[in-house]
Amino acid sequence: MPRFGRRAASRAAAAASILAQTVLDSPYAGATLALKRVSNLLNHPVYMASTADSTLVAVVEQPGTIRIVNLATNLVLATPFLDISNLVEFATAGDGRGLLGLAFAPDHAITGLFYVYYVAEDPVPGGPGVLTVAEYDLSSDPTVADPATARVLLRIPKPVTGFPETVHNGGTITFGPDGLLYLGVGDGQGSNGSDSNNCSQNDASIMGKLIRFDPAAVPPGGIPIPGGACPGPIDSLITVVGKGLRNPYRFSFDEATGDLYVADVGQDLVEEVDILPAASVAPGLNFGWRVMEGDICNVADPPPAPICNDPSLTLPAYAYDHQGGFMCGGTVIGGFVYRGSIPALKGKYLFGDYCRGAIFGGQFDGVDQLTAVTDLTSQLVPDAGALDNPTGFGLDGAGELYIVDSPAAGGMGELFRIISVEPEPISPPDRDLIARNGLIPGFGLYPGGQKYFQIEFSADPLFTSSLVNDKKFKADTLIYPKKKSWKKIQALGAGGAPVYWRVNGRRDKKAPPVIVSTGTRSFTIAGN
Repeated sequence: MPRFGRRAASRAAAAASILAQTVLDSPYAGATLALKRVSNLLNHPVYMASTADSTLVAVVEQPGTIRIVNLATNLVLATPFLDISNLVEFATAGDGRGLLGLAFAPDHAITGLFYVYYVAEDPVPGGPGVLTVAEYDLSSDPTVADPATARVLLRIPKPVTGFPETVHNGGTITFGPDGLLYLGVGDGQGSNGSDSNNCSQNDASIMGKLIRFDPAAVPPGGIPIPGGACPGPIDSLITVVGKGLRNPYRFSFDEATGDLYVADVGQDLVEEVDILPAASVAPGLNFGWRVMEGDICNVADPPPAPICNDPSLTLPAYAYDHQGGFMCGGTVIGGFVYRGSIPALKGKYLFGDYCRGAIFGGQFDGVDQLTAVTDLTSQLVPDAGALDNPTGFGLDGAGELYIVDSPAAGGMGELFRIISVEPEPISPPDRDLIARNGLIPGFGLYPGGQKYFQIEFSADPLFTSSLVNDKKFKADTLIYPKKKSWKKIQALGAGGAPVYWRVNGRRDKKAPPVIVSTGTRSFTIAGN
């Protein structure tokens, strides 16, 4: 996974200058969220992408395989979609290398083409590996790729620093609204954490850059990138959209607006999210590293130019400081803007933090800020398993959002779907309807001056069997069953069946039961 090398020296003086970020802990109005586990049979999963078949998704496993998961059955297909583990450089959990990204071509349903991003084995034994983009096609089975169709498009040597640099490789490869293939390349230097070769601000180097190119224009043999202290120069087939990135491990486009969201992993102090409106996604951007770390000046080891807070820099839309120590106080994991079926989440950008095991949501203001950032972790309780260390996100064909989780301690990873457990809101039953059905004092609702009563529920209008709510109510007050009881009441109405209620034990047939919907949790009974 991507944390990846840290400076040992404390930078407490710089840390003191960080302004505290506001993270709300209240849930989104009208939403009760949870996680539904789809699978726990994934080996170091780091990303998910949807295929041309809306019932199937592809999960990237860092050691070098891609697995197909059937969402209808939650089963992982036995045969890998792709297995290039023999080509991939990967050691263990926490390694920044391996198979990191996957992108299906916009016309994948027709052409069968898809693209992968991985760190290939280094030609020099013990070397850090080679950043590689390759194209593949399907076999006759649409759930299995044909490895013989591999076409390497891009190979990027890691910076030469005197010792193997295994981290800061980026990880996302995706198609933009313009139909071009985008790749985030890290600075490639994580052993001391500081981009000591200053590659990110070096216009001639491909390191620390957000790039794009047209796969169809790549000639046989791929695009050559010479090695060195800062690999480059950059071939003319590649367009640099932005420089000044440290490790843009996960980024995505809003499918509705084309806005670009880049989560750039910080060093010792700050994590950042950069947001670019669609019209601003153009060459010439500078995200600031290593002039700045997030929204603070890099006072320990700034590069020669530009200066901190220079007007030429694109500052973060949101930044947050580390907690719990420098070594893994935070590692931002970029996600997606939600466009699925949960109303309260629509238009929100959901992202996570690997070190904290946290999931956040925020709203882009349309200009340059991610606002109302909310910690959703306490709401997103899995029905099985545990959310440990999110390594990526994914969207299915319906726009529903998934979290990929790979425990830092090792073991099998999991795939979760974000769901809403709250029923669709509807209007409460009409009070006059209740009165017309006899549940008023004229029918002896309170014999002997009774003021408190319990409610009996049944799927049978004759109440041959029933459920007695465990809470007592008073007349003319809002009746609000306990959550556990309400789930049982909802179960009575499974499939849309009517649920009947009456005062507990009342047998007077002149007061027929009232049909109530289970879509709402509250209603009122008239009293004296």
